[in-house]
Amino acid sequence: MPKRSPGKDAIAALPGPDADQRLRYLESKLRLLQTVGVAKENLRFALDPVAEYLAGLYLVDLYKTDSQQWQDFFKTADAQSGAPDAIKGFLLAVRDCYLAKIPGAKDSDFVPKEIGDRTMTPSTPPPAVAQPVSP
Repeated sequence: MPKRSPGKDAIAALPGPDADQRLRYLESKLRLLQTVGVAKENLRFALDPVAEYLAGLYLVDLYKTDSQQWQDFFKTADAQSGAPDAIKGFLLAVRDCYLAKIPGAKDSDFVPKEIGDRTMTPSTPPPAVAQPVSP
């Protein structure tokens, strides 16, 4: 079972003034955290998004910028029961992996654009926040 943590403790453990915003990003966008409990006071790590991101990394490594393979992927994805809503998390993970792993990738590239169109989700993530590294 995924580990649970009180939400207030998790926010307090994150450095910087925007800890709450980053926590919401992990929960809403990446879906790596879930709010649980009757009063929604606890957080837990979700395992499905980790699997989706690992699969997304695999596909990006396999297809790279081969447009024919990506077109075949989208045909297969569209044929899935309940698509695109049923596979939205996976599609968003693939988009994030593509943007992170393909050198020079942009939101306007074929893969992120197709996924954005299917999920009706803009591709722009929140700005990265530099974190100090302890020696």
